[in-house]
Amino acid sequence: VKHAMPGRSIIDSRFAGSKVDAPGGGEQVTVLERLFDDDNSILCEPAQGVKLDEGNLMVADKLAETLLGEPALRINRECTNTQFMLQNYTLPEFRETTAKKDEACKEWRDLLAYLLLARPEYLDPEWQKNAGGGSY
Repeated sequence: VKHAMPGRSIIDSRFAGSKVDAPGGGEQVTVLERLFDDDNSILCEPAQGVKLDEGNLMVADKLAETLLGEPALRINRECTNTQFMLQNYTLPEFRETTAKKDEACKEWRDLLAYLLLARPEYLDPEWQKNAGGGSY
């Protein structure tokens, strides 16, 4: 069984920039700074921000795309929140806010858009060892 080893951790840029108490008191720091400073630091990068309609188009394009006859984007059957979002989320055309009924889907939509904005790629460590680097 192969397991995924995360190559990057991405955080919502608005959340990363919000202020929290510094360890031990003192001036407030950003969430991102706090994550770096903790004993068990998490190295993450703020997601690239775009308007809602741009992210929605990116998700729709990726859902319609195929690679070698297979869907370019697959959602794991255990990821029921993302499946629910894809079945229910709508954003009225030319609007920057979701309808109240769609707020439950918004976070999962954002996660998917952040992932696609990061332009993920699969890195096979075995292939890299045998071929001298690279990815596909």
